[in-house]
Amino acid sequence: MLYDILLDIGGTGIKGGFFSVEQNIVSDSYQFNANSDLERDAVIRHLCSICNQIWDTIEDDNKRIRNIRMAFPGPFDYQTGTSKMRGLAKYESLYNVSIPKEMISLSIEKNYSFIPRQEDDFRFVNDVEAYALGVLYKRKLFQGYRVLYLCIGTGSGSAYSVDGEISQDNAQGIPEHGWVYPIPYKDSIIDEYISARGIKNLAQKYCNEAHSPLELSEMVIRGNQDAGKAYKEFGEDLNSALLPLLIKFGANTFVIGGNISHSSEMFLSPIRESCNELGIDIMIESDTSRLVMAGLIMLSGRTKGREE
Repeated sequence: MLYDILLDIGGTGIKGGFFSVEQNIVSDSYQFNANSDLERDAVIRHLCSICNQIWDTIEDDNKRIRNIRMAFPGPFDYQTGTSKMRGLAKYESLYNVSIPKEMISLSIEKNYSFIPRQEDDFRFVNDVEAYALGVLYKRKLFQGYRVLYLCIGTGSGSAYSVDGEISQDNAQGIPEHGWVYPIPYKDSIIDEYISARGIKNLAQKYCNEAHSPLELSEMVIRGNQDAGKAYKEFGEDLNSALLPLLIKFGANTFVIGGNISHSSEMFLSPIRESCNELGIDIMIESDTSRLVMAGLIMLSGRTKGREE
């Protein structure tokens, strides 16, 4: 039977699985180190090794590879599978490198059966767009829905959809590439505030230590008032930064995901109140990786990760 290998590529970790094309079944998700600081050849070997490990979990004597589908953070050329990341402390060695060409070259050298031989059999999509597609189909956000998707993690990943289609149309009130992270906010950009980094800065401000979002949320649960104040200000920043974008786009739905969304009840009140007044529905979809995998499957029939 035919299978796709699915990879959700992060800076510190990679999640992977497979999709059985004929059975329409997605596997469990497996976790791997990213090793994003390695040299180019080592990163390519590592990606092939991950594909091999996933391939070995498929119990089918007649298995054949169809696609390798990857969700990558930007900046990235999704049409060619070429990374444009630079100065982000991850995958620096892949800058201007065609990932399909390098993986195919290694697979020919090593005679790997689990790597396709054609570049068109590799599909790429922005990680948040994959998440958005997963949510879109799960929640059936099709005709009449104008949705802003925000994944809060190491940064502020975002995507937009209009009537069930991922869109980057500036005429629709969508920022360039659908990215909110570089938009100016306070003395910097949104990414500095609506992110794990932003929470750590607030933890330093209120608790005199740069606690991680998880540590800070555990402190809130234990009744630490200073930790509560940090999350309260984070919620106020979320409201101040995102509400103008929701209004400009004319959103009727706002989806929040990413690791930090697990603690949404600690910071959601300001944006929830604002959205209620404007008739904007807020959805929390915290199973981000599973939804990315679902979104990767939805790329079937699309041009290398984008539906034009």
